[in-house]
Amino acid sequence: MDIYYVDCENVGLRHITQSFDKDFKVIYFTSKNLRVKDLQENEEELVCSLDRRKDALDYIIDTYLGYSLTLYDKCTRHHIVSNDTGFDNVIAFWTDKGYKVDRSCLHNYDSVQESNSEKE
Repeated sequence: MDIYYVDCENVGLRHITQSFDKDFKVIYFTSKNLRVKDLQENEEELVCSLDRRKDALDYIIDTYLGYSLTLYDKCTRHHIVSNDTGFDNVIAFWTDKGYKVDRSCLHNYDSVQESNSEKE
């Protein structure tokens, strides 16, 4: 299984789709001002109330990644979708522990579709 953690604060509101058949899940991390529309069955959105401090959403993604690692085995691949290199230390930590974690940019995916945003 692959799990994608999308840093919408960094890469915007985009749907990630894969053209190959495999088990995957996409989690979009957004603020209350950015919302993803038309979620698919394998997608969910975590709306985070942020205090607007620098990298606040990044810390939530880091924490959720750690939580997710307790739910899945080490064969599960975890992908942080962000252009932010600040995740690289967290990725190195978990990779050293034997987990499959990486960071990738949007251009690495077969299809990226803009999502309509909805403001509250």
